Amino acid sequence: MPNNTDGSRDTYSGELKAPALLKYLADFSTNKPASDDGDANAAGGGKSKSGSKSSSSSSSSSSSSSEPAWAFVRQLSGNVSAELAALDGREEMALLAVHGAEGEDGCKHAREAFLTAAGDMQAVVDTVLLSAPAAELEEGGEGAKALAALGLDAAALRGGDACELQVVLLPFGRDKSELDDYQRYSGPPEGKALQRWVTDAVPTFTTQLDDMSAGTFLAMDPSEGRMAMAPKVLLFTNKDEAPGVYRALAMAMRGRGNMAFAWVQAGSAQAARAVESFKPPRVPFMMVVLPQQAPPPEDDPSGGPGLRFGMQPYFGPLKYTPMREFLLDLASQIETTSGVVNDPELVKKALPQISSPSDLEVHCTSKAGLCLLALLDSEAAGFEEEKKELLSLALKAGSGESTAFHFAWIEGRKHKSVMQAFGLMHSDVPTLVALSAKRMRFAVMPAPEDGSSRGARLRAEAVAKFVEGVLGGKVRTQALSDLPEVKSGDEASAAADLPRSGSGSSSAAAGSDAAAAGASAAPEPEAPVEEEFDLSDILSEEVEGSELAGAGKADRLKEVEEQLKAEEEARRAEEAAKSKKSSKKKKKSKKKKASAASSEEL
Repeated sequence: MPNNTDGSRDTYSGELKAPALLKYLADFSTNKPASDDGDANAAGGGKSKSGSKSSSSSSSSSSSSSEPAWAFVRQLSGNVSAELAALDGREEMALLAVHGAEGEDGCKHAREAFLTAAGDMQAVVDTVLLSAPAAELEEGGEGAKALAALGLDAAALRGGDACELQVVLLPFGRDKSELDDYQRYSGPPEGKALQRWVTDAVPTFTTQLDDMSAGTFLAMDPSEGRMAMAPKVLLFTNKDEAPGVYRALAMAMRGRGNMAFAWVQAGSAQAARAVESFKPPRVPFMMVVLPQQAPPPEDDPSGGPGLRFGMQPYFGPLKYTPMREFLLDLASQIETTSGVVNDPELVKKALPQISSPSDLEVHCTSKAGLCLLALLDSEAAGFEEEKKELLSLALKAGSGESTAFHFAWIEGRKHKSVMQAFGLMHSDVPTLVALSAKRMRFAVMPAPEDGSSRGARLRAEAVAKFVEGVLGGKVRTQALSDLPEVKSGDEASAAADLPRSGSGSSSAAAGSDAAAAGASAAPEPEAPVEEEFDLSDILSEEVEGSELAGAGKADRLKEVEEQLKAEEEARRAEEAAKSKKSSKKKKKSKKKKASAASSEEL
């Protein structure tokens, strides 16, 4: 039970798990008060206690050691009309600051002042600092017209007031020009004032909870069962409305992690039971409630499953940036568990696309375990759904080097050589190939039994069954004479379909040559040699040039050393036995025995 800075004691009421406990204790080790200056007010905390400025400054200094607080600001210059059109076409709100002087040091002081204020404001909205070249500001030009449409004064940017920053807030929603809700900022160049002005305009993506509405809100699932869970973010505040920073947080996190946001007025009589149920340790306070299915009660098993709630309290500073990072981490975990992800980099890592020989080597043939290579057609109607199913499996399987299998995909019809290597035809796409590059063997996922004109349906259940069969030795494999080649301009067409062959690339090539020479001259193909994959072999594969290869060499070296040691011990034992036998027969003196024993040790 740690002591607060004012001498009072604070009781931990969160989960009894290491990460939550560590975070809770870390907050006290830095002697931070419950509320931070500025953002605590924005989050509904009222006035902050003395000492908050020092803790805030220390926090800022620690974060600035890596990058400046304003690093999120996008600094642009050049084609004004194109940049503004891009901002106008996006759904997100945007804060735009424009000046007119050119050059590396153009309007340097004005730029620095805005960046400092933006750093204090934090990334509550997309923020852009635009340097407008003189050529873009000419009267009647496209740049001047685009600025005027936002309510900005292009003439002032051409004249002596070029370095007077003009700041405008673009509203939330698409087709912003039709909304015609651009707002000019006329306040001081100070971060907190700028933050209040921006967040006041943020639309509402939060719900106020009371005792009547809490149950319905907590049971709601926006994904309708598609996600692993439906977390509810709750803010307990003394204010009578949702704080601006919290509304900005809800707007930024919309669509992420199946989250829904609500706030509770702690002093309201209508929310007394809700406050008592969740027991926030202080106000303001943010927590994430994780509803989970609970088994039916023992006394009424026919009553159906109920709900139980896990709690993930947030003990960090009540500032936009750390709160958003906390929620982003949680959202990423939920999305990964559910096989849904919005991070392009994570998608590329979990399900990389192969479009070059190096891609094939890096993402498929050089990695340990099975390469599950999906041959897809991006122009087909079911492409997005098939890719989504594969991504879900890839995320759940993990993308580490130690896994027994890993996923990748390739445009099958754009890489004829790859299709030929596995004896596939145009109509076989989409399909999945399990490839062991080390053993030069492969297996193709069978087509559906419904006689569909397209290839295998890459549904999660079917793919999982196929992979389980391969790893369990229930699916027969075929030999591969050469690894497939990825070539550019290697399109496959329906007219170029090859007869299906089960003998790999050599069979496919032989089939092509035979077709050119005439069907009558084609030799009878040999029956394919089939073999089962051995899971133990797959899991023990070593990758040349990787950490696994290093580990394999070390193991072999250790084995050789142990073998040499055993041979040496056996030799010594044999010599000792011979010496003992000889001593009994010849009855040598003790001196000679000692000499013989001494010579043995040498």
